[in-house]
Amino acid sequence: MCDQKRNWESKGYTVLTEGQNTFRLRGKTATLAGKPDLVAVRGNTAVIIDGKTGKDGSAHAIQVMIYLYALPLTGDRYKELQLHGQVSYQDHTVDVPAAAVDQRFTDRTGGQLCGMQVPRHHRGRLPRKDRRRGRRERRHGRLLTQAKKGH
Repeated sequence: MCDQKRNWESKGYTVLTEGQNTFRLRGKTATLAGKPDLVAVRGNTAVIIDGKTGKDGSAHAIQVMIYLYALPLTGDRYKELQLHGQVSYQDHTVDVPAAAVDQRFTDRTGGQLCGMQVPRHHRGRLPRKDRRRGRRERRHGRLLTQAKKGH
């Protein structure tokens, strides 16, 4: 990432590194936190760069899309900037346009991650301790209901 940082700086960008890009959004039921590897800023434009050492993967672009969604919500630093995203592999880069973070993405991913809704794959799933408690309560509730029916 050092080469990437120098490359962006040579183009006139101010480059913020991981520790400077850390964010945490607390929602109703979840917290979304992260830290993009680099954010290159010049004028009113910022490029969010996440470096990867492995193979291409759609999850990498989605991670950058989450950064594109979340960073403007974390404070004034990114609010007024035109954001672009990029996944940087060792031998190539993949652009992630800000337009990818559309209403559908926000509804399905952004809102869920910030706790406005529980993600579909988590619905009905609670931490193990709470699942056990829930089973006991459900069992108890069924017993009460069955007992009432019998009287």
